[in-house]
Amino acid sequence: MTDLSHAAVDVVIVSYRSAETIATAVASARSCPQVERIVIVDNCPGDGSAEAARAAGATTVVSSGANQGFASAVNLGLKESDAGTVLLLNPDASVDVAAVTLLVEALVGDDTAVIAGPVLVGSGGSLTLGARRFSSWWNRSASVAPVLHRVRRLNAEYSHQSSLLLSVTPVVVDYVWGAAMLVRRSWLDRVGGLDERFFMYSEDEDLGRLARSVGCHVILVPGARVDHTGGASSGGQEYLASARLAFATWQLLDKWDGRWRATLYRSAVRAAYVAWSVATRLRGDGPRNLRERATLALLRQFLRTGSAHPD
Repeated sequence: MTDLSHAAVDVVIVSYRSAETIATAVASARSCPQVERIVIVDNCPGDGSAEAARAAGATTVVSSGANQGFASAVNLGLKESDAGTVLLLNPDASVDVAAVTLLVEALVGDDTAVIAGPVLVGSGGSLTLGARRFSSWWNRSASVAPVLHRVRRLNAEYSHQSSLLLSVTPVVVDYVWGAAMLVRRSWLDRVGGLDERFFMYSEDEDLGRLARSVGCHVILVPGARVDHTGGASSGGQEYLASARLAFATWQLLDKWDGRWRATLYRSAVRAAYVAWSVATRLRGDGPRNLRERATLALLRQFLRTGSAHPD
């Protein structure tokens, strides 16, 4: 691996209806002396995000012309950067000098690590590990099943989260969340960037699986803390996020585990959806507006055909 001890950091942020949060993200990155370029890829031209980002100190703002998805936008942003490491940062996240320093040092200190991620801090101060085990048809099915989704050893969550959070050294994990991840640029170039078949969600796990497949690994740096509001990309629409995640998970399993395992997962989602539909009808608290009904129609399309355009 290339020595990164003196490497600068470029930041790539994908913006989508992010005018209210992106200035904080850009300003936080600009306050870090390691950061050189801050590249914004605007996936929703005209929403005010580009202007807010420029005012906060963004180096470059690129318009994608339309919402082409997260992976495609990141690849577009990578063309505007050339630092030894690239920090992929959500527009509703913010970093500081300490976090960036720890992430860079973690990659420098581990020649086979290609991605480093932090612990995420919510708006109320709650800590989220920001790392998960690889998906399987079973643990992802458990994640959508009543009751089972709460049992960590059955779903994709690490069961020993407390010990991971308390670790004073970087920990090898399957993958870290894409809200904030520092990636070796040389490796990212070598693998061709992000897989653009993923519109939103699962890009981070795909990178983790790709790293593992070529003998590299991903590390969580518990000492690095990054503030992350979360949910901004889906506008607070829980149903929209669920439909997008289901579709992306199916794509991921189809790519890495094969079509039949992806089909098993889809069957589990169908069962969970039927149970949810029955429960909401009995309670009389079904979809309240056209947006929610449209999103549920998207989920039904995914369950029926195995494909859906998620936006």
